[in-house]
Amino acid sequence: MSAWMTGKAHRDLIVTKAVDLGLVDREQANALGEILTLENVRSLRARYRDPDDAMITTLDKLQTLDGDGAKVTLAGDYILRLRISGDEFMTIDDFEDFYGRVTPQNKRDSRRPEGFNGRARKITNPSGTYWWQPPADVADDQLAELKRSVAQLIEYGFISVTLELIQGQDGYGRPIVREHVSTFGVEWDASPSDIARIACDLFEELGAGDEE
Repeated sequence: MSAWMTGKAHRDLIVTKAVDLGLVDREQANALGEILTLENVRSLRARYRDPDDAMITTLDKLQTLDGDGAKVTLAGDYILRLRISGDEFMTIDDFEDFYGRVTPQNKRDSRRPEGFNGRARKITNPSGTYWWQPPADVADDQLAELKRSVAQLIEYGFISVTLELIQGQDGYGRPIVREHVSTFGVEWDASPSDIARIACDLFEELGAGDEE
């Protein structure tokens, strides 16, 4: 359920390459293994002209971007700010392969909808009653846990996470957002550590346009 997390093999490869290129030493790379990529290291260096120590400090600070309104100060009077809000674009229907099919129950017909088989379950929420058809590749002993997640997503939906690059203020004293990048379809109950990993991924995208 955390597709944004970097796999161990990929992290190990990145750490090895970063050390080989002399971007960081082994101890630093291991400490930052979950968020370190060649892209965000190079982008940070090129963009803010930070020396090694400042670069490592900034990468380390990214891990504190774990909730709405969290901020990190960068060189050059830049500030990174994280914003979390309700996702107005993605619904559970966009993730049918992962969560299965969901449809409201017909109030005049309580039978299973067409295309739903014997594994289908009913989900009753304050917002109504739904039929849920689990994905075919989900084992029976995992259905209860997934059903709980689906019920919560039907009720609360997803969240969006936006990372803003701020510098300066306008004439009314409001911070000026120079750039921003967002991701959608994040589970509403994502943990602070998951949010921090998403923020690190967004940071890579934020600097991608500066690389030539």
